Amino acid sequence: MDNFEKGINSLPSVISCHNISGKYDYLLQVVVKDMDDFHQLAMYKIRRLGNIKEMYTGFSLKEIKRCPTLPL
Repeated sequence: MDNFEKGINSLPSVISCHNISGKYDYLLQVVVKDMDDFHQLAMYKIRRLGNIKEMYTGFSLKEIKRCPTLPL
């Protein structure tokens, strides 16, 4: 996990990484210019970090709400 986390920190396209509970270990938020760029990131940069058994991807189709500040 340490190698994965260090590797993720070196990828500028990954704008956030969370260690999460549930079926998967990590949730990444990435920004890419197009699907080819995403393919390159997922297949040749993230997967090469090693120890990845399964990867699930989903895409934001439309932002409904963004909260720029925390409601504290």
